[in-house]
Parts: sequence; structure tokens; C-alpha cells
Amino acid sequence: MYLGIDIGGTKLEAILIEKKTAGVNVLQKKRTATDRDQGYYRIIENLTHLIKDTCPNTKELIAIGIGLPGTVDPKTGMMIKGNTRALENMPLAEDLKKNLNFGAPVLIENDANCFALAEVYAGAGVNYEKDFGVPCEKQNAVGVILGTGVGGGVVINGKVVGGRRGAGGEIGHMTLHPNGRACYCDRKGCAEQYLSGPAIELEQFNETGKKLPAPDVFQASGNVLKNYQKNLAAFLGNIANVLDPDYFVLGGGVSLQKSIYENISEDLPTQLFVSKNPPPVYQHVVGDSAGSLGAAMVAWRNWSEPQ
Repeated sequence: MYLGIDIGGTKLEAILIEKKTAGVNVLQKKRTATDRDQGYYRIIENLTHLIKDTCPNTKELIAIGIGLPGTVDPKTGMMIKGNTRALENMPLAEDLKKNLNFGAPVLIENDANCFALAEVYAGAGVNYEKDFGVPCEKQNAVGVILGTGVGGGVVINGKVVGGRRGAGGEIGHMTLHPNGRACYCDRKGCAEQYLSGPAIELEQFNETGKKLPAPDVFQASGNVLKNYQKNLAAFLGNIANVLDPDYFVLGGGVSLQKSIYENISEDLPTQLFVSKNPPPVYQHVVGDSAGSLGAAMVAWRNWSEPQ
């Protein structure tokens, strides 16, 4: 069995899976509060209790995978930059193993990478295999999270590409508009400033002077929606021109808006060097447990059972 944990800003989710000959079987799933405002050691305490509640006998686990909301250094396993500052540069895996008296591996990964991995093996990738005959472990895919921010995960031949410093897939900070809107990363024109939920709300306010939540903005026709569709096509086109993936899969709250998919099959080819047979763009299939399921799959895909 393998345990996956998704560490979010407000909640922790653990999922226990059992590897089968074909895919995995979900045995248990539980959630609790993150309490990140109470600091690192409170998060560790909550994690420890959650793991014990989900799998009382941790000796039955082959490995634990954890998805963190930020860039993870592949050498140290520590999060070096992210939106939960209490976790930055902290030895989470080591401290958790001590608390649990756990001797097996604890593997740390970026949460968007976990999302992408879950979709390849249990969501959009399963549908792609049915439609095109390419097995999940041979697929090349890009997962894009369109939510409060914009994150991404790149999967090549069924494996996550983390990069030398763990910063692979940080596509939200790809420059979409040079000298555009200021971003918190100290650069300008990042994709996140045009494709996230807050970005669409800001554009609506600048356009009309009215404050509306992102879902309401998407229900109204007008320049804001048209600009979003064009920006999304340009963004995906830039990625496709570099990676030429089999498909894209979109997650996050913004991905639930049907209007963003309306013109994508016509707009995307105009952004591609090779315009024939553009990669399909799927809405996520797994749902809001993709992070924890993907973390369990990180443990499964990166650690072999003892013979």
C-alpha cells in the first residue's frame, strides 16, 4: 500500500491506495485542517495525526508521497519557494519520519506535478488511451492548474519532469505579455497575471468598473472573456511549441468554466508552428482529490516494492 498527502492552504488530505495489476484501488481517504497560520510544527502535528487515522499500521506502507504547494529541491526534498511560507526550507520528510517512527521512504513533490500524474494514470490519460491507443506510461502530457494562481506539471513517458532545481513545470511564470502586469515574483507579464481567477476579476473591474467573482465574469459575454480565450490559446501554444504533448488537462476552479473551451480547437492551431492535429485540451477528470492521489502515485511510481 501507498499513502499520498496533499498539503493545501486550508486542508490536508490523505489517500491510501493499493497497487493492482491494472491501476490502483483507493482504500481510504481523510481530511483535516492545515492550520498553516499556526506554524510549521502545527502542520507536522496535524499531518502525523492524519496519517495515523488513515493508516493506523504505518509498517504496512511501502512509501508515502507528499505534494507541497511550491518548488521542491530534488536534492534536499525541501520546498524552496511556495505560497505556504511556513514550509519553506524545512525538513518535512525527516520530521514526519521521526514522529511516525517510519523507516520507509517519504517522497516530496510539487502539488501541480501530483495533479498531472493523477490525471495521466487515473483521469484524462485513461480516456486518451481509449481514444488513441497510447498507454498511460507512454503518454506525454501537461497538466495546467487555473485557480487562485497558475501552476503546471509536465509528464513525459508517464514520469514527472521536475528539472535540475525542481522548478520544471512552473509555467504560470512564463512571460505571456512582455512588460505587462506586475507579478509577485518581481517580473512582469507572467501568465498567472492573465489566466488566474483573480486576474480575470481584475480585468473585469478595469473594463467595467464592477467587481465580480470570476465565475460570474465567465457567464457574461464581452471583451474580458474573448481576451481570456486568446490568452489561454497563446499560453498553451507556447507550451506546445516546446513540448508537443499528446494533450493538455486543465484543473482548478477556472477550468470548470465551459466558456474557456468554446474556441480552443480553432484558436490553438493558430499559435502552433505545426498546426495540424493540435493536442486536445481536456477538463480534469479526477476531481479535487487529484493532488493526494497523485502524491500516492509519486510514491508508487518512484519506489519499487521489495522483491
